Amino acid sequence: NADMREWVVKNSHSWIDPDTLCPFESGLQLCRLPEQEFMRRCLTNSKMTEKKAKVFYVKLWGLVIDARTRDRKKKLQKKDKRTEAQRAIDYAQEMQDRIQAEQSGGSAETLAAEKLQAQYRSLQSNRKA
Repeated sequence: NADMREWVVKNSHSWIDPDTLCPFESGLQLCRLPEQEFMRRCLTNSKMTEKKAKVFYVKLWGLVIDARTRDRKKKLQKKDKRTEAQRAIDYAQEMQDRIQAEQSGGSAETLAAEKLQAQYRSLQSNRKA
């Protein structure tokens, strides 16, 4: 709550009293307030106009959206750790498999299945050894 109160004072230019806006709420709890309640709390100060309150509300939600976007980007980067070079190698291998399948008269899927079976047999023989 202390960080939230400090942020309110700093970003509202002291127009909003943190005791009124977030007497006990954390940032997450404050974001869960309905917009009307948030605005009502902001407008308790006579210096605060409806327009300023709305700008402050949008500023808070801008931070929330930025944080979510950063988190999403981090998760996506972790999810796909392959480098561009690895993707290019995988693509080249896939194309080579398709060409080989066409030349042998089979399908790429059949060739892929045969490769998987060969890998499986290799793993099985390694386990027995």
